[in-house]
Amino acid sequence: MRNIIIIMVMIIGFSVMSFAGDTNDVAMITEAEMNEVMQIRDDCYKLIQEEKMDEALAQVNKLKSSYDKADIYSSIGFSTTDKAMRSKVVGLLESIKQSDETMAHLQLTIDKIKVLSMSDEEKVRFFKSTRDLSILLQLFNNSFEDPKHSSAVLDHIANIMPKSPDMMTLNMITSSLSISNDPSLADVKKTIISKVINKSKKLSNYDQIGILIPLANSQEENSKIKKDLKGIYDSAQDLSEKVSIGIQLCFNQSLEILSKNDLASLENQINSADKSVGINQVDSLFRLAECQNDINKMKQIVAALPEEEKSMYYIPEPVASEGENNPVAK
Repeated sequence: MRNIIIIMVMIIGFSVMSFAGDTNDVAMITEAEMNEVMQIRDDCYKLIQEEKMDEALAQVNKLKSSYDKADIYSSIGFSTTDKAMRSKVVGLLESIKQSDETMAHLQLTIDKIKVLSMSDEEKVRFFKSTRDLSILLQLFNNSFEDPKHSSAVLDHIANIMPKSPDMMTLNMITSSLSISNDPSLADVKKTIISKVINKSKKLSNYDQIGILIPLANSQEENSKIKKDLKGIYDSAQDLSEKVSIGIQLCFNQSLEILSKNDLASLENQINSADKSVGINQVDSLFRLAECQNDINKMKQIVAALPEEEKSMYYIPEPVASEGENNPVAK
């Protein structure tokens, strides 16, 4: 796990260094200087893997770029279990952030490292002091042993939800509900879900579908959400939108939102659609057959295409039923 964290930080750090616009560090660097930087970075990561954090810090002093330094400091902070070392790299990261306005994004990294050294009570106080929901949702990614702490943070999330959040924020909020299945959290989760659904109604039909489908899949009691999803589909006036929504719902067959009659009606609408509607009839019909696992229809659609277009579509082999052509099962 530690090696994975180090590799991720290496990739992210180097990408930031290369593309964040630090022209003094990147644009003017020679190949020899780049090789030297990469060697120092490699040496640092090797020392971190060996848990030689003080030696890694000493190597960082050879680096000139703030991005390179922040990258190594971050890796040390996430990799070490020593609270004093975490505190030291937090101070170094804060120094970089304060001295370079382009490094403001380091605040989230700093907060994540700080949280690693906190007790559950300290985490709750810290999370409740955070008014930026996007930051809070990225920090609050693990459950507490005592569900009352999770309840306190979820309640804070419910209270600071913006009036008009976007689809990504609402999906992050609903994802935070999966941190614990403790029954004592049922009421606060219900409150959050209700707020998410109400706020999603201000968004486009596409965005609502993108929020409600994963929410319906994650909840045992999802009849209200399924009803909302069906309502969005039925109210879609534009055929292109209706087809897109219908196919998404169809691919989530376990929700049983669209009936066979609904899907047959949608297929007829696609077949009779005028070219001016702007939908790709072949692609739409293929996807509609695909989401219903209708391999024969998929084959018929592809067979009617010009030879050069057939390779654009993949048709899976039928899955044999249990016991069929299976000596072991027999």
